[in-house]
Amino acid sequence: ARVGSSAMPENPYVTPASDVLPSGEPGADDELLRKTHLRFEANVHALGLLYYLIGVLWVLIAAGILSQGFDGLTEEQYFERIGLLFLTPVFAPAFLIAARGLRLRRPWGRIITIVLATVGLLGFPFGTIINGFILYLMFSKKGAHVFTPEYRRVIANTPHVRHKTSIFVWVAAGALFAAILVAIVAAVSS
Repeated sequence: ARVGSSAMPENPYVTPASDVLPSGEPGADDELLRKTHLRFEANVHALGLLYYLIGVLWVLIAAGILSQGFDGLTEEQYFERIGLLFLTPVFAPAFLIAARGLRLRRPWGRIITIVLATVGLLGFPFGTIINGFILYLMFSKKGAHVFTPEYRRVIANTPHVRHKTSIFVWVAAGALFAAILVAIVAAVSS
């Protein structure tokens, strides 16, 4: 190119324009931000649903223990059931409150979830793995951003952006729920 010419050579170091959203369009930044955080948002939403189920199941297990009474139990079974009954007023509400906070993406829901997941790490091996993932979700940059007021504004500005859950996830969730119900029925009937 000649000096003084208006034609400039193309800069190979310039960031390419995105095909996803045209720049300058109102809400384009919000939509792009939402799409980059959508998987974390969906995981937080699903975790809230799981925590609702855990809170309700905890209450149902305690009710089952109370309905069966304590006659004919070994000493070990007796203390296990007493322990569950004493922990129910602490953990059942904690899971239900955390679930509400997760579903609304509030910072206090994140804090309660971190506390519950930290305690859940003691449930080796599966509790450690599951709660390790939950802690990763809560402490990751994108996971933490989902709980900010800015991200709630982004959600309000982009109601058309949705996460699509695959059929595999629905089948896996149904199988997990069925397994939990079978375990509860087995525990209550023994």
